[in-house]
Amino acid sequence: MVFCDLKDKKDIRLFIEDCNQSLLKIPGIVSWWCGVHGDFGRKSVESSYDVGLYVGFNTGSDYENYLVDKRHVGFVTRWK
Repeated sequence: MVFCDLKDKKDIRLFIEDCNQSLLKIPGIVSWWCGVHGDFGRKSVESSYDVGLYVGFNTGSDYENYLVDKRHVGFVTRWK
């Protein structure tokens, strides 16, 4: 899980679209979610981020391959 704070809040939709277009196609991903916090009235749930990203893998090798995949590296470079 990654919780992201963006420099410009107007970029939230663009960030989510880029996640969905760039990262979701990387081999080895078995589960995925990218979006904003849902307010359900639970005070104990972290909500101080702009966008949350969850990516699930079956194996450590899948995760390691994801980290060095050019699509992931490019995404991180664009948004860092």
